[in-house]
Amino acid sequence: IVESIFSIEGMGKLAVEAVQTRDRELVLSITLIGGMLTLLGYLLADLLYALADPRVSYD
Repeated sequence: IVESIFSIEGMGKLAVEAVQTRDRELVLSITLIGGMLTLLGYLLADLLYALADPRVSYD
């Protein structure tokens, strides 16, 4: 959506073009990068939540 509104080419357009050209390695790479970024975001949210709420502790 952001790419369409601001005309910024990014991972979304690259992924669509990779699917259209049947570039399997690029599709797998984009999927892997997206998954890793998602997991990193979850980890960061967990750590920041522990800092924001002193009742939460990870033993």
